[in-house]
Amino acid sequence: MFSQIIKSGIQSQKRSVSTESLPKLAVKNKFKSRGSAFNFKPQKVEPGVYHQPSPSIPSPLQKTPNAFLPASDIRKSSSSEYTAEDVSYMPPLSSVKEKKYHLTAQQIEEIRQLRNSDPYTYTRKALAKKFDCSEFFVSLVVDCPPDRLKDMAGRLDTIKSTWSVRKKEAKSDHEKRKQNWYRNA
Repeated sequence: MFSQIIKSGIQSQKRSVSTESLPKLAVKNKFKSRGSAFNFKPQKVEPGVYHQPSPSIPSPLQKTPNAFLPASDIRKSSSSEYTAEDVSYMPPLSSVKEKKYHLTAQQIEEIRQLRNSDPYTYTRKALAKKFDCSEFFVSLVVDCPPDRLKDMAGRLDTIKSTWSVRKKEAKSDHEKRKQNWYRNA
């Protein structure tokens, strides 16, 4: 009994000391009174534009914009812009293909006949190579025959039957996301 009295006395002393030293708050603080985020007091920040790079390790792809670099910074002088003369000597990044409008009406009719006669041999790729045009153009000229479409759908079903449950769920989720993209949702 004597030990309980001592414990209750110590606890009451602790409570009275701790509550007197804390400032009066509208909401009780259940964290440490000094280091708690509850007691955050923001510092005054001067108005203006600030560049705050990510807190991760800087990569060579990250570049501090020149507007945020002081005039004496080495990085500002080393990042020079290319002049028109420099660019004129550089090769193009990708070759620009000019569109060709070289197929005649007879050749387009031949594409249709070949595709309908044997769609397994004369695929879009084979016809595009033979007539020196794009696969997209072949698809505009002639549709795939229905029996070939059924065969391709059957092959796709065979492939899908080997998928795991997890892959099926991932594919269905992707389709849902795609539908939301189209709906701008």
